Amino acid sequence: MGDVVQRSEMEQDEQHKLLFGVRRSARYHVRRRQNFERLDKFIKVFTTIGGLGTVTTILAKTNEWWTLGYGTAAGFFSLIDIVIGTNDLARTHADLATEFILLEKDMVLAGESLSKSELAKFTGRRLDIEMKEPPPLRVLDRICYNELIRAMGYDKSCQKKVTWWQQFLSPFCDWRFKSTD
Repeated sequence: MGDVVQRSEMEQDEQHKLLFGVRRSARYHVRRRQNFERLDKFIKVFTTIGGLGTVTTILAKTNEWWTLGYGTAAGFFSLIDIVIGTNDLARTHADLATEFILLEKDMVLAGESLSKSELAKFTGRRLDIEMKEPPPLRVLDRICYNELIRAMGYDKSCQKKVTWWQQFLSPFCDWRFKSTD
């Protein structure tokens, strides 16, 4: 009987925190990829319509200001797409999401009773992935946290506050939280 070693609550808690964090990171990067893919499509549609609109306006010999305004806006969005690199960012976040999902899979397959060395190995893999991450958007991370809380059946009181305007702006920028949040 003396050979049986019970895992401490602290070790179980550390494993749970790691798995929760990995799952949240996977959700975060899936959302970032989706946001960049949507932005990329919007810009492509807008610039294509802008080009067609410019040609149509010139051919129809309508007001020059419409031609100038729409052509300028189409050029502006094309420039944003080049500078931001929405395609590259979408691919980066897709790759990061895949790495986090593979880590989650390996952790689940390893079982619920990880040894300290196994937990350290998984933590090291998570840190290796995080080294490749661009700076996070904290509001979006908070949204993913809340989503995971709901998906895993935790009490609603565990969720963190996100206002509607923070949610609206989350794909693009962070809006500061009060220090008490």
